Amino acid sequence: PVWTRTAGEMKAVVADKITAPKKIIYKVYRGAESKKDKEKAGKHDLRYDLTYLYPGRFNKLASSGELSKTFGHYHNKDYPEITGVISGTLWFLMQRYDKNPKNIKEVYLVEAKKGEKVISPPHFGHISINPSKTKTLVTCDWLSLKEKSDYKPYEKLHGACYYAIRNAKRGINFQKNKNYAKVPKLIRLRPKEVTEFGAIQSKSLYSLIKTPDKLEFLNNPKKYKKILTIKNCYRKI
Repeated sequence: PVWTRTAGEMKAVVADKITAPKKIIYKVYRGAESKKDKEKAGKHDLRYDLTYLYPGRFNKLASSGELSKTFGHYHNKDYPEITGVISGTLWFLMQRYDKNPKNIKEVYLVEAKKGEKVISPPHFGHISINPSKTKTLVTCDWLSLKEKSDYKPYEKLHGACYYAIRNAKRGINFQKNKNYAKVPKLIRLRPKEVTEFGAIQSKSLYSLIKTPDKLEFLNNPKKYKKILTIKNCYRKI
């Protein structure tokens, strides 16, 4: 099934005035496995999604404005997720809190290019941002069928703890969301190739359905907690 978000439906998490509320910001094709692979994916409690995140800003009439992004969510029971970039550049904003969603302990911006894989470790919520002015960002995901997305913390706090703002003169900068009580410095990362999970640039993410044991970490993260860390999945830039 195809699931869409319009600009108007993003109002709760956007920093700006929305000038075209009916504009589709992104589309998600859930359960996009081929017919021959769907049974195997279901047997292993896996689902494959495709996301099309269109370029632009929410307020086209102002000289600066927030970039196109997804709504943002955390995962129930801290299930991880793995995302691959099919085309475009992905900015993946991950944040983690301890007890209170208003108090962020860690926040990272991952920049990923075509073919690269991004792992969302346990305890992290995330949004995807499209930094391009003209190109659609296309990503794919494998996730557990047991995973349920929790959008409420992002909705209550009016988005992630940082907004990506494009200014006509100064380029793109990151603005702290004042609805949060504690927001640490944003740390920029690049993804590593996590060979244990088959997350290598030369191999498509979808092809991992041929070796579903590589995706076991999505259903059993505790078994792989030593690998599922920021240090093991990313490098600072």
